[in-house]
Amino acid sequence: MKKILIIGAGLGGTALIELLQSHSGAKIIAVVDKSKQAPGMKLARKLKIPSSETYTEFLKKGEQDIVINVTGNPAVSK
Repeated sequence: MKKILIIGAGLGGTALIELLQSHSGAKIIAVVDKSKQAPGMKLARKLKIPSSETYTEFLKKGEQDIVINVTGNPAVSK
């Protein structure tokens, strides 16, 4: 099972959560967005997926196999 960190919880991030949350080969370990009110953040809380306004805490833990950046901000990928 691949552990996934989703950065960006707008429309794209929300679609990914909906797609991946029921996929048997994937586990979303966290959803990150700078806005607590982003639709994907609300969905993550509803699904009891950890969420945060910063991604560095998750990167430091190193638990993720895949990081998906759907922020549209290339600086986040660096």
